[in-house]
Amino acid sequence: MVFTILLVILMSFLPLFLSAYFSVFNQGFYRSEFARYGVYEKYGDVDMDRYNQDVLDYLRGEKESMPVEIELTEKELKHMGDVRDVFSLFILLFKIIILVVIALFFSLFHLDKKRIIKRVSKVFIRSGIISIIFGFLLLIFFYFGFESSFSSFHSLFFAEGSWLFIASANIINIYPEPLFFDIFVRVFSLKMIFAALFLISGLLLRKKFINGGS
Repeated sequence: MVFTILLVILMSFLPLFLSAYFSVFNQGFYRSEFARYGVYEKYGDVDMDRYNQDVLDYLRGEKESMPVEIELTEKELKHMGDVRDVFSLFILLFKIIILVVIALFFSLFHLDKKRIIKRVSKVFIRSGIISIIFGFLLLIFFYFGFESSFSSFHSLFFAEGSWLFIASANIINIYPEPLFFDIFVRVFSLKMIFAALFLISGLLLRKKFINGGS
């Protein structure tokens, strides 16, 4: 029972982690955003696709420093370092959740082999429902107050004033605020898809192996 509850809780967070990872580190997304907000025109002498990939690699911890093709101020570089620290924590938590979920599934299998399909179906159904409900609450919270939510998020993870820049700053021109709203929309959409897949998987398991076998 305890393992099932823990699995439901952790699995409820997985759609958010999955959608955030696949949104933030999706190079194709940035290509469309850069074209939409005129980033390619502003930095016509720079290979922005290569530059952005290097930035993403830096945030993932795969590179030791930011790319130098576009000059950033000390404050901008410091902020990107802070963002990297946040992403390092995010990726670490993501990996921990996945490992714990796998371990819990194995434990559940060994403790209750006869009812494993029933328990797994319940985990997927309940975590899917919870994730969908949480997704709608997230949508309401951010969509109807994105600017205040955006500020609150930064205030939570970054030192006061360290993330505020003048409009002419390169970091603002490369990654304008509307881009982050688009990221939120993408994260929300993918989160709901993953949550729905969890729910559907659980329902199919219950129908095929439980109800169908009775």
